[in-house]
Amino acid sequence: MNFELILFGRVDQHDRNRTHGDIREAFFELFFNEWTFGFGIHKVFWGVTESRHIVDIINQSDLVEDFDTQIKLGQAMITTSYTHDKAGIFSLYVMSWARPLVFPGPFGRPTLPIPVDNDIRIYESPLNAGQIDVSFRWSHSMAGFDWGLSYFFGTTREPQLFPTTNSAGFLVLQPVYELIHQGGLDAQYTVEGWLLKAEAIVRGGQGPTFGAVTGGFEYTFYQVSGSIVDIGLILEYSYDGRDNETFIVFENDFFTGMRLSLSDVGSTEFLLGSFVDAKDGSVLVSAEAARRFGENWKILLEGVGYIPQRGNVLQFFRNDAYIKFDIEYHY
Repeated sequence: MNFELILFGRVDQHDRNRTHGDIREAFFELFFNEWTFGFGIHKVFWGVTESRHIVDIINQSDLVEDFDTQIKLGQAMITTSYTHDKAGIFSLYVMSWARPLVFPGPFGRPTLPIPVDNDIRIYESPLNAGQIDVSFRWSHSMAGFDWGLSYFFGTTREPQLFPTTNSAGFLVLQPVYELIHQGGLDAQYTVEGWLLKAEAIVRGGQGPTFGAVTGGFEYTFYQVSGSIVDIGLILEYSYDGRDNETFIVFENDFFTGMRLSLSDVGSTEFLLGSFVDAKDGSVLVSAEAARRFGENWKILLEGVGYIPQRGNVLQFFRNDAYIKFDIEYHY
């Protein structure tokens, strides 16, 4: 048996939307030979690409903590999985009480020009957030290939946003959470210094059925010039075919990046990347750095900046560049 508990809380003096608490993990797991059973609040990650994880649908994004959707909220669920040496891993997830997507408020950053009012959100399901969501995934590895096939039915984690007025008469965006069907594929092939990656989804339930794909490669130069330094070069492309009111930033974009690993005792690593809109040339630049100190300490540095063109959704965030510095203690 295994139990994991992770709690999180933040108090923000300016933005009430960022003042929140969450149970990231409160999850029991039981192991019986090839079978695993779990229940509680849990985080499940799917995906292989660097720039976006479009197949990763189980958990809601914690958007007020990180606008790149990499940080997730805990999700109540019951799970079971069966592992077969030759056939792979078969996993079933049954979930309820889907978490709403909370945007930063008018005094938070980054924020939209029209605030999102979660108090007037609408669910397509008659059970509202209590809808029972079901997901299945098959994953396997063979001859350098790693892949996963997934299916999800339930409340979408990405609401459509429609302009309306709230009870006070102010213009706001109203989130609408439809019931969706989504099929997903994530695959990675490793050969020498190459990592070839791809993720693809087909989704129905939010207007016309649409597809989305992210794919590319990472090539690593190991021990450059006889040193302990490894350098990885990344190139990926993202396409999203939906044409509705869902908040989508990366619908036709290239991502280029460089990963620098010093391979030292502190596992020092740097990642510099940029998204470039293939249509108008708008740019989002991001940088990350991480290093351990001693047995318990870790520091992380992250920065994001925007160079938008007129008419691009990034224009909303042109004044919202930021730098974040974290110190973590593990015990």
